[in-house]
Amino acid sequence: VSIFTQTPAWGFFFDAVKKGTVILDITKPISLFKMHLYRWLGQKLGQLLLFGPMYVLIYCLFILPNIPAFEWEQIIAGFISMMLAMMCAFTFELAFSTITFFTNSIQGLNEAKALLVTLASGSLFPLDILPRGLQIFLSLLPFKYIVYTPSKVLTSSDWLDYFTQGVYLQSAYIVILYVVYSFIIRLALQRYE
Repeated sequence: VSIFTQTPAWGFFFDAVKKGTVILDITKPISLFKMHLYRWLGQKLGQLLLFGPMYVLIYCLFILPNIPAFEWEQIIAGFISMMLAMMCAFTFELAFSTITFFTNSIQGLNEAKALLVTLASGSLFPLDILPRGLQIFLSLLPFKYIVYTPSKVLTSSDWLDYFTQGVYLQSAYIVILYVVYSFIIRLALQRYE
């Protein structure tokens, strides 16, 4: 799951702002959001075509036999959860990337963000092993819904609980992060006018 939810290491705007070519992106007849979304989805489609068959094979050989009552609904729910996780990761990265417009160096912030996302998303270790209080705190942040939730939907016997909660929270975070992005990018673009 984590390979499909990864975003650019330096964010979406870093190179363009650093080189001063961001004005070329701003003046295009397509919004910055759509431009980066289409570019990112194209990259993810390439990854899916390259790695997808291998993941399906691994899932069918190793994970599927360990699920007591296999249901096609679980696979469909996992796919939907993964698509929402991808959009959640995208909108988070897009909102975070707007910091580039207001700082000279984003390296430290990006490394801290990468560490936080890796630890809090469940891609390094399962969040189930954390103390209950920390699990509750992490459920308030969007990171859990990027890797942990789709993984649980695909592999857990109580996948429906993870799916129903995840769909609502992933969708809410996508909207919230898009609003944050829209607000910050509006402020950033005013600096270029």
